[in-house]
Amino acid sequence: MMIIDKDYISKKLAKRQGQCLKCGQCCRGCKHLKDNLCLVYENRPFYCHQDFPIDQQDLDAFGIKNCGYSFEK
Repeated sequence: MMIIDKDYISKKLAKRQGQCLKCGQCCRGCKHLKDNLCLVYENRPFYCHQDFPIDQQDLDAFGIKNCGYSFEK
């Protein structure tokens, strides 16, 4: 069972700016990614985390360099 602290995530997302570029960098390995485009972006399955990334650490952990999101310090 996974426990998620919704307050923690809300605070992190309040510092997120920008928008998703739909580039597929954070979805590497997903079966719904084809030619770096998401085939289900508008109707995401339950396992897609719509709040990703919540902070710069998420981008760094996945090696994402050119994301449409940025984060206030």
